[in-house]
Amino acid sequence: IHLDIIPPDTPTLTQANPLDETDVQLVWSSVFDYGGSPSYYIDIYRNGTRIKTVDGSLISWTDNTVHSETTYNYKVQTRDDAGNLSAFSNILQATTPAPANDEIAPSIPQGLYKISAGTTSISIGWNPSTDTGGSGLYGYEVFRNGTQVGSVTTNYFSDSGLQESTSYTYFVRALDNAGNRSNLSSGLTVSTAGTTADTTPPTTPSGLTGSVTSDTSVHLSWNASSDAGGSGLSGYQVFRNDYGSYTTVLAFISAPTQTFDNAGLTPGTQYRFRIRAVDGAGNVSGYSNEVTLTTTNSAVDTEPPSTPTGLTGSAQSAQDILLQWTASTDNKGVASYEVYQNITGGPFGDEHHLLQTVIAPTTSTHVTEDKDGNPLTPATEYHFSVKAVDTSDNKSDFSLPTMVTTPDVANDTTPPFPPTNLHFSEVRSFHIIIAFDAAVDNDGGSGIRQYHVYRNGTLVADISTTTYEDTDVVEDQSYSYYVTAEDYAGNLSDPTDTISTTVPVEDLVAPTTPSGLTADITSTEVTLSWNMSVDDGSGVDYYEVYRTDSSTPFKQKSKAAPVATTVFTSWTDTTVVAGSSYQYKVRALDRAGNASSFSLLNVNVPEESAVDNTVYFPHLDSSDMWWTGFALVNTSDTAANIGFEFYSAAGDIVATLPEFSTLAAGQKLVYTIHDLFDGDVPANAAWWRVTSDQPLNGFELFGTNDSEEMVGVKISKTPSSKLLFPSIKVDDTYWTGIALINTGDTDGTVTFYAYDAEGTELSGSKTWPLPAHGKIVDEAQNFFEEQTLPTGTAVVEVVSNQPCIGFELFGTHGDEEQGIKRGLAGLSALPLDEDSAFQQALKTSFKTTAGNLKAGDAPNNLNATILNASSVELDWEVPDTGAPDSYQVWTATVVSTPFGPRVDLETLIGETTDTSYIAGGLTANTEYTFVVVGVTGGDQSSASNSVTVTTPAETVPEAFTYMAARLEEHNGGTTELHMVNLTDEVATVSISTINDSGNTVESSSLTISAQGAASLSIGDTFTIGSDIMAARVVSDRKLATYEVFDNQEQGYYDTLYLFSKGMNKIYFTHIAPQTFYWDSFIAMWNLSEYSNLVELRLHEPDGTLLSTVSVLIPAGGVSSGEIHDYVTDDNLVQQIGWIEVAGQYPINGYLAFGPKNGKTLAAIEAE
Repeated sequence: IHLDIIPPDTPTLTQANPLDETDVQLVWSSVFDYGGSPSYYIDIYRNGTRIKTVDGSLISWTDNTVHSETTYNYKVQTRDDAGNLSAFSNILQATTPAPANDEIAPSIPQGLYKISAGTTSISIGWNPSTDTGGSGLYGYEVFRNGTQVGSVTTNYFSDSGLQESTSYTYFVRALDNAGNRSNLSSGLTVSTAGTTADTTPPTTPSGLTGSVTSDTSVHLSWNASSDAGGSGLSGYQVFRNDYGSYTTVLAFISAPTQTFDNAGLTPGTQYRFRIRAVDGAGNVSGYSNEVTLTTTNSAVDTEPPSTPTGLTGSAQSAQDILLQWTASTDNKGVASYEVYQNITGGPFGDEHHLLQTVIAPTTSTHVTEDKDGNPLTPATEYHFSVKAVDTSDNKSDFSLPTMVTTPDVANDTTPPFPPTNLHFSEVRSFHIIIAFDAAVDNDGGSGIRQYHVYRNGTLVADISTTTYEDTDVVEDQSYSYYVTAEDYAGNLSDPTDTISTTVPVEDLVAPTTPSGLTADITSTEVTLSWNMSVDDGSGVDYYEVYRTDSSTPFKQKSKAAPVATTVFTSWTDTTVVAGSSYQYKVRALDRAGNASSFSLLNVNVPEESAVDNTVYFPHLDSSDMWWTGFALVNTSDTAANIGFEFYSAAGDIVATLPEFSTLAAGQKLVYTIHDLFDGDVPANAAWWRVTSDQPLNGFELFGTNDSEEMVGVKISKTPSSKLLFPSIKVDDTYWTGIALINTGDTDGTVTFYAYDAEGTELSGSKTWPLPAHGKIVDEAQNFFEEQTLPTGTAVVEVVSNQPCIGFELFGTHGDEEQGIKRGLAGLSALPLDEDSAFQQALKTSFKTTAGNLKAGDAPNNLNATILNASSVELDWEVPDTGAPDSYQVWTATVVSTPFGPRVDLETLIGETTDTSYIAGGLTANTEYTFVVVGVTGGDQSSASNSVTVTTPAETVPEAFTYMAARLEEHNGGTTELHMVNLTDEVATVSISTINDSGNTVESSSLTISAQGAASLSIGDTFTIGSDIMAARVVSDRKLATYEVFDNQEQGYYDTLYLFSKGMNKIYFTHIAPQTFYWDSFIAMWNLSEYSNLVELRLHEPDGTLLSTVSVLIPAGGVSSGEIHDYVTDDNLVQQIGWIEVAGQYPINGYLAFGPKNGKTLAAIEAE
C-alpha cells in the first residue's frame, strides 16, 4: 500500500501578462509531484477564488473571462490526487487595458427557445452572438415584457418569481466589451404552468460516456431520459467541473439530442462532466454519472526514437574501448544516448548496467571503467549495448550488443609517442600549471596508462590527466619541465621538449578597469567590446562579464556568477529578448586573481528590426592622374544580398551595379573602379556605398597613375553627426584635405570647428550646406572663414544635423631640391561618442518626506552592492500589492523622532521600471543613504528600507590602452605618435616601448589638455633596438591615437590608428596577387600573457579555403613579415584572396602592401 503524504512543488508565478482587454496570460514555473500520486494539477485563483484547474504538466494558461480596465490578482497552487496541497505561489497583479476603438455592435441573438416553464419560473436559451469589432463579446441583457430583468454571460437565462398560468414575452440583446449593444432579438412568448401542472422530474440520464476528439475538444453522449409528468422532456443541462463544483450550466441541449461537443479546451488538461434532464415544467432530474476526460497535447511527444544500429567497439588500449554507432532518428529530436554494459546469463536473464550518457549528436564514446567503476582490465571480454533518448525522455529499445576484448599487455613492447604541445597554462606567485595534449600509443598497443612530470630534471609527479599543478614553487625562481608517457605494458615514451618559466613576485595590484565599454545592438544579440586592461604584475588573465535584468531574482543579483568569461575584449550575448533592458558589467582579472573595478553599461534591446550592414567608400577618383580600387569580403557564413549605389557630389545617384547582387559566404570582390565599369566610369561619381544583409569587411585604395603616391582607407560603417579629424597639418611642407559625406536622406548642414593643441576652440568656424547623399571635399583651410585655417589648429571637429562619414588626406608638397619627397597618408574620420550611458544622476535636487504624498506598500528588501568608487548597484523586490508604474531612487536622511524613524528624501538619483538600478557618478570615500519609493499615477508610496554604504576611498583607475605595432625606425625611417584628448578633463599619458617578450623597456609620460592634442617622436624619445617591437600608450582619459611613419629614404609616408582591443579573429582582406610586382606584409600581435597558437586561414577570392598555416607567437610578442615568409609556395600565394587569422588568445594587427620598388606603401588596420 502506497500512502502519499508529500505535496507537489510550490509553483512560482512568473508572469501575469494582459494580452488585450479580454485576455490575461499566466505563466508559472514547472513543478513536480514526488509523492507518487497518479496525477497532479494546478489550481488557478483570481481575486482569491479558484477559477480554473489544469494539468500539472502545463506551465501557462490564458484567462479569457476578464473585462477591460480591470485589475486582477492571481496566484496558483498545486494539488495531487491524494489531496495534498502545496503552498500558494506569489501573487501577481494584472490590469487589462482599455478596449480597442470598437464601434461595431455584436450580432443580434437568434433562435430564442424555451428550456422549461414551471409555475413560477421560466428558462430560455438562444444561439450565441458574435463580435467583430475587436473588443470581444461581454454578455447579454434579457428583457421581460419590455423591462430588463437580467444580465448574463451565458446563452441562457432563468427567470423566477413569476405568476402561475401567465404568459411572458422575452427579448435579448448582446453587449461587447466596448459597450456596444446589438438590437433586440425577436420576442419569445412563454407561459408559466398552473398549480395542477407537472411537478414530476424526468428520469436521471444514464450511460454518460465521452471521447477526446482533439487537443481542444471532447465529445459526450448519453442515454435518453423520460418524463412521466406530462410536460414532456425539454432537454439536458451539461455541467463541467472547472472550478471544483458543479454549480454553473455549461450548455443546454434540447431534446431529443443526446450528444454534446465541447470545443475551446486547453491541451493536456483534465475535465469532468455530468448532466441532468429538464422537463417542460422546469423540473430537473438528478445528476448523471461523472465522466473524466483529458485532452490530448500533440506538442507532447510520446513516440520513442529509433533503436541505434551499427554498434561496434574497438580496444584502444588495455583500459580504453572506443564504441561507435549509427545515429537514431526521432520525430522531435534525439537528445542523448545511454551506454550500457551487458552481463549475460544472469540468474534473471541478461542485465544492463548504465555506464554513461552521451549527448547527441555525438555517436561515439570511450569506455575506461566497468559497471562497478573499476578500470578495465587487460585480456578481458566486455559486452555493450546502447539506447537512444529523445527530447521528451522517450527511450528506444536496446541496440544489438557488441563484444570487445581488451588486449593482453604482455604482447606490447613498443613505447608510445610522447605528449605534444607542452605549455604553461598558468604561472602565478604560488603555483605553476602545465598542460599538454594526450600521448598516442602505437597501433595495437596497450594504451596510455600515465604520465611522468619532471621539474628541473627530477621526477615530481605521476599523473593520469593532461594537466599538472606545481605548488612547491618559490617567487622569482626559474623552473623547467618535461613530460614522458607510459603505456600499460610499462613502455616509456621519449620526453617532450623542455619549457621554462620564472615565477613572478606576488602581485597584489589589480589590473586597470576595462575602458571604453560599448555595445553593438540588434533585436537578437548584444555584442560588447572594450579596451584592453593593463597589468604590469602577473599580467591580465581574462575578463568577466555580468548581466542583470528585471527577470533576475533579487537574491541572485547580489551574488550573481558571471554570464561569461573571455580572454578577448569582446563578447556576444545571444540570449537577449527584443524590447528588454539589461545592465552589463565587465572587469579584468590578472593571473594572481586580483580583480579590477567594473566597467558598466546599460543596454536597451530594440524591437525586431533589420540590421544595417551598409558600408561606405568615401572617395572615388578615376581620372588621368588618379586611380581608385577596393577590396570587399563577406566574412560571414551566409551569402549576402548586396547592392552598389554610386553618388555624385550633389547627392544624385548616378549608377548601380545590378550584376553584383550577391556575395557568397567568404567571397571577395577586388576591383579598380576603372575595371568595375569596364572603363566607362560615370564622370560625376564621387563616392559609393554597398548595402548588405550580412556584415562585410574591406578597404579602399587610391593613388596616382605614375605609382608615386598610394594610400589605403578602411571602409566606414558608422555614420555619426559628430566627427573628428585628428591630424591637421597645413604649412609650407604639409597639406591636409578633408572629404565629408551626408549619408542621410535629408539635406543638412555641417559646421567646422578648429581646436588648438591645448583644446581651446579657435575662431573662424563656418557652416556649409550638405545635400542628402552629397559630398564636399577641399583642402582643410577652405572650410573656414576667409578660407584660412585658424592659427594653431591641431584638430578639426565637424558637427552636422545629419549622419555623416568622412576621411582626411595629408602629405607633403614635395621638393626634390630640398630633399623632401612626395608623400600621401589618410585617416578615416572618427565618430565621437555620445555621453556615457551611466551619467544617470539628475541635476534636480529637492527635499520632501517619503510617504507624505500617499501611504502605500513600499518596495521590499532594498540591498546595495558597491561596484567601484563611483557606482553602487541597488536591488529591491516588488511590493506585495504589485508593481507600481515606476520606482524612484533617492538619497535620503533617516531622522529619529519620538514616533519612530522618519525618512527625508534629498536627491532624486534616477527613475526606472526595473527592480534594480546602478547609481553612478558618486564621490569616492563618501557615505550615502539610499531609499526607493514606488510611483503610481503620480503619487509616491512610502519608502523602502534604507541602506547606507560608503564608497571606497581608492579604486584601480580606468585606463585606456593603445598599441602602436609598427616602428619605422627598424627600416631607417621615423615614427611619430599623435594623441588627441577626447574628453573635457586633462589626460595623463604614459608611453612605453615593448620588447619581443612583451615586457616594458622604457617609459615616458606627458599630459594633454582637455580636448587638446600632443605628439611624440619614438626615435627621439626612446632607444629602438632590434628587440623593440611596439609602443604602448596608457591614458586615464579616452584618446584618438594614430602613428605616422615616414621613410624618406624609401619614399613612403603613411598612418595607422593604434589598436586598443584584443580580438579572437582579425581579417587581412587583400593579398596582392601579382607577386612579381607587389609585396604584401602582415603583422600580428599576441596581446596575452600566454603563448598564442595563431592559425592563418588562406581563402581564395570565392571564399574557398586553400590552406592553413600555424604560427606560435610568444606571450606579448609579434609575428610580422612579407606573405612569402609564411607561405613559401609562390603559386599558392597568387591564389590567396584574403586571410582570416584566429588566435587561441587575443590578437590584433595590420596589413601593408606596396610595389617591390618601395616607392609607396599602404598600411591598413586589420578588421
